[in-house]
Amino acid sequence: MSSLVGRLALRYFFEPLQRLREARLPAHDVVFALNGYRLKAFPPRHNKISRYLYEHGVWEPEVTRCAQQRIRPGMRVWDIGADVGYFSMLFAGLAGPQGRVRAFEPIPKARLRLEENLRLNACTNVEVEARALGNQPGKFILEKPLEVSRINPHKIAPSPDDIEVQVVRGDDVFAESGWPGLDLIKLDVEGAELGILRGLTGVLQRHRPALILEIHGPYLPMFGASGKEVVKWLHEQGYQLEPIDRTNPRWNEENTTVWAARTDG
Repeated sequence: MSSLVGRLALRYFFEPLQRLREARLPAHDVVFALNGYRLKAFPPRHNKISRYLYEHGVWEPEVTRCAQQRIRPGMRVWDIGADVGYFSMLFAGLAGPQGRVRAFEPIPKARLRLEENLRLNACTNVEVEARALGNQPGKFILEKPLEVSRINPHKIAPSPDDIEVQVVRGDDVFAESGWPGLDLIKLDVEGAELGILRGLTGVLQRHRPALILEIHGPYLPMFGASGKEVVKWLHEQGYQLEPIDRTNPRWNEENTTVWAARTDG
């Protein structure tokens, strides 16, 4: 009986309420004033990040606050999974003219909007990287850009809504960049985190950057990994983890964002 009531409530109350709420959101691009810069975002009615920004004025507030507390002028930062540039622009402002940011965004539509936002803010300390990162170079399928936005390592041919992206190891990208060091990496990649981290082993050992890392427990098995394996691997590299957005997180069962730093200085 309770199951039936729940289904009826969902169909006749919550779903119409959700549609009404979405219908009131702008169906056009919106420019937000955020963290001292302007961000041109996709229509809030059709994009979850834009919708959250429209309703709350901030995206991932715990991560935003962590970055504001940790990033200092002159720091060198990688933003892996940059989307339209919310965090890239934040990092660029915090690092200042003497700092540098490299924004990784393989989805063409998001990358073009990211580049538009850099021009909008006359931001010159951000480099945009079109390639995706992983532990194995090659070309892989990224499913439904801006909707699922997740690389599927098992998919052979793209569906009509998918795209093919080039994947490289982070160690190789860093070697190409000529940067003298790296202070911080923010990583939000929908389950591909362990492979990307393994592809950065050399950078992590030599330069010891801190990490702002989103662990996507439900998606990691797609890549043959789990949250526990991510945590174990980082501990083996000398990193200590603390949750940014939760206390006592269950690493392998839920999304958890952590701050990770080397304990040996």
